[in-house]
Formats: sequence, structure tokens, C-alpha cells
Amino acid sequence: QLPMDALLNDSYVASRGQVWDRERAEEEHRHALPDMVEYEALYARNIRRPGSIQGHGCFALVSPLSCKVLACSENTMEYLGLEANLLLSAEFPLVFIDSASVREAITKLDPGGKPTHIPGSPSRPSRCGLTTLSLVLTLSPTSAGGQWACVDILPTEPSKGVLSGLEHEVDRSIQTIRRAPEDMMHEVLLAEVQRVTGFDRIMLYKFHDDQHGEVVEEVLKHPSLTAYKAHHFPATDVPQ
Repeated sequence: QLPMDALLNDSYVASRGQVWDRERAEEEHRHALPDMVEYEALYARNIRRPGSIQGHGCFALVSPLSCKVLACSENTMEYLGLEANLLLSAEFPLVFIDSASVREAITKLDPGGKPTHIPGSPSRPSRCGLTTLSLVLTLSPTSAGGQWACVDILPTEPSKGVLSGLEHEVDRSIQTIRRAPEDMMHEVLLAEVQRVTGFDRIMLYKFHDDQHGEVVEEVLKHPSLTAYKAHHFPATDVPQ
């Protein structure tokens, strides 16, 4: 399996962001695995990088009985929109919109170890921007006589690029605002703008028909600041 992983990583890197088909790549390389000397060089070049096993996708180890995550790679936020520490002990199928099909695939894995390939759509926005992922599930025996479901979560469409920290926070705020109840929209909007920008004061300013202004909502970072909510200001306060 390790030589195959190294070859798959080479294949993914060579795709240069184009659509990459893991099953096809695996079939192409199945009969052309390198000998151990070639493999050592390939492995050292592509796999031995601090903090990661391969340059694409993420991984989860799941209980085939409870479907809870037992272990996972540290980059799950990039693909699943959920930090690794939050994914641990969570029910893996609930991370996906199509949770029922993911749960069924995990609980009905082939005891002989034959991989199952299914699509999966994360229920949260991911940093890589992908809406569809490929899940490769394999049942693996444990030393204690039990079984684990090993899940490779892989990209199935061209990467849109990892969002920067600020872009990710803005995207998160937009999702929060969209879910806000209508009667709390103003409060949530201002709170999210303040969270992203860090400004001391965020105001929602309404212009009336005669062009005078009114502060209809306000969020203050420090209680010592003077509040302007419900205050009216003449039209001349705003440069024409």
C-alpha cells in the first residue's frame, strides 16, 4: 500500500489542479509498482513532510458500529469545514449532507477489505471550496480483534485554492448572517462585522427622506464608549 500511496501522490501533483480520478490512477499504477530501492526514493521525495502524509485529501478512522471518529488527520478543516479536535468523537456521517448514504456505506463495508467508493458533500463550507468529495472506505482489522473503517477523503474537482484567514472569516460571517432570524438581522450583522474587523464601534446608519440620519443599531467593543443608538443627526453632518 505504501508504494501505491507514493505513486498516487505523484499522480495527483502531476494533475496540476485538474480533475483527478483516484480509481483510474490506482488502476493505471497497480501493475507498475516500483521495487523497494525505487520506492524508498519516491517515498522520501513525496511523503516525508512534517505534518502530513500526502499532499491531497484528509483521513478519518471511524468505528463501523457507532460511526464515531476515533482518529483523524489535522487538516480536516480544509476539506470538511470542521477542526480536527471537533471532529474527534463526532458521528462521521453527520459531517455530510447525504449522511444516510455515508452511514450505510460505513456499516456495510466488505469484511474482505475491498474498498468502497462513494461521493460525499460536506455540510459545512470548507477552506478549499469543494462541494463534492470522494470517500474511499476500507474495513481494517485491529490488533485486539475488532475492526476500523479507514476513510480517505479526497478532492474530486479542481481546487479553488485555500481561502486566506480573512476570507475564511468573512465567509463564515456571511453564513451566520444568512441563518439569522429576521428580527435579529441588524444585531447579528453588526456583531459579525465587528468580529471580523475588530473595530471599536460598528453602527447601522439610516437616511430618512429629508436626508437626516439615525443610528438604528450599534455594537460597542468597550462599555466606556458613548452610545449613539437612536440618536439623530442633521443632513449637514454628511458631506454632500
